[in-house]
Amino acid sequence: MNPSYPQRRRRGQNFGVESLEGRELLTGGAGSTFAIMPGSITKAGGTATISFTIDPTHFTMPRSGKLLLGIDVATQSGQSLKPLITTITDSQGHTVHGTLHSRYDPKVARSANLNNMMTTAAITPVSFAPGNKPATYTITVQGQDKTSGSFLVGFYLAGDANGDGTVNSTDLTKIKQEMGLTANSGNYNFDADGNRDGLISRADLTIAQRNLGAATTISPSVTANLDPSYENQIGSQATSFSLVHFTGTVTPGATVTFTNTSHTEPTASTVADSKGSYGLMVALGAGSNVFQVSSHDAFNQTISGKIAPVTYNPATSTVDVTAGTPTSGTLPNPSPASSSSTPSSSTTPTSSSTSSSTSTSSSNSSVTGSGASGFASTTFGTTVPTNSSSSGTNNQSNSSASSSSKQTG
Repeated sequence: MNPSYPQRRRRGQNFGVESLEGRELLTGGAGSTFAIMPGSITKAGGTATISFTIDPTHFTMPRSGKLLLGIDVATQSGQSLKPLITTITDSQGHTVHGTLHSRYDPKVARSANLNNMMTTAAITPVSFAPGNKPATYTITVQGQDKTSGSFLVGFYLAGDANGDGTVNSTDLTKIKQEMGLTANSGNYNFDADGNRDGLISRADLTIAQRNLGAATTISPSVTANLDPSYENQIGSQATSFSLVHFTGTVTPGATVTFTNTSHTEPTASTVADSKGSYGLMVALGAGSNVFQVSSHDAFNQTISGKIAPVTYNPATSTVDVTAGTPTSGTLPNPSPASSSSTPSSSTTPTSSSTSSSTSTSSSNSSVTGSGASGFASTTFGTTVPTNSSSSGTNNQSNSSASSSSKQTG
C-alpha cells in the first residue's frame, strides 16, 4: 500500500555551516533532490554502477503507475572525470525503455553554479515489481574521453518544482507562473525546469502533469541532536552522565548507527519510526567523545558523518549510569524522539559511504546526502558549505531544447 506522507519541511536553498561537528547531522539545501549517492570510476574510460530501490513504503506512483525519476550525475570537485549515464536496467538486467538522456546546457550549469559543466542526466520511468513489491534498478556511469574519477548521482521527482517531495497542483501552478524564464533570467527556478534545458516551457509542464501524484519520503539528510536535559548547560556539549540520549530525523524506517570513534564504548543502533523520528541512548567514555553517525535507508542511500564532540567528565558526575542504573541522583527523562531544542545545520558526507565531513557547530549537527565532502560551491543546483556536498537536478531535452538528448527504447 502507498504511505501517508507527513508534512515535511521543504528542502531549503540554504545550508548552515555547522554540521557534522555539531549535534545534528545534515539538513536541507537539497532542492528537489531526495537522495545522493557517490561513485568512482577507477580505470580510464571505465564504468561504475549505482543501484537503487523503489518500494511502496516510501514511494507513491502517479496515476499511470510509472514514476518519472530524474537522475543526475556530476563530477566531484577537482576531478577531471566526464561522467555519462549510459544505461539504466531493471532487476532482470533489461534496459529501461523510454529513458531520456541529456547533457546540461552550459547556461543551466552556470546558473546552478556547478563546479564544472560536465554534468549529464536522465529521466527514466520506474515502477514497483509485480505484486506491488520493491523493484531494484541499476545505473551504469561511464568516463567519457577515457577519463576517470569520483562522481555524485542525485535523484529527484521530475516535476517537483518546489522540492517538497510531492508532485501536485502547486508544482503545476509554479511552472505555469514561471513559463518563459530562461537560465539567463535572474529569477530562473532550476527545479521548475524539469528537463534542465535552460527554458521553463510547456515541455516541463507536460513532465509534471505526467508525474502528478508522484511522491516520496526518502530524505537526503539525517539530523542528530543531543538531548539538552543531559547537558550540564544547554549548548555546552558537556555532560556528567555516562549515557546520553540523542534524537533526530531521517528517512522513515532507516537504520541509524552511532559509533564512538574516541573510545571503545559499544555501538548504538536504532530504526526510525514511520515519520522518520528516532531516539537512542549512547554510551560515553571519559573526556571527549566523537561519534560517526550513519544511516542506511530502503532506497539504498547511505549517509555518514561525524558530529561535534560530547565531553563526559566523570569527576563531577553525581550519577553513575554505566550499567544503566543510577547509583545516586536522578537520570533525566529523555525528550521525545522528534524533539529538537536548537536549530539544525547542514553538511554532507564524503564520496565514500563511510567517509565523513567536518565543520564546527555549537549546537546541532546534520548530514546531507550520502555523497561527498570537498564541494566548496554547489552541486545539482544546491548551495552547500565548504567540505560538504548535496543535491541534484535532472536534465532532459525536447525539440525546443538547446541541450542535447536522446531517448532509448
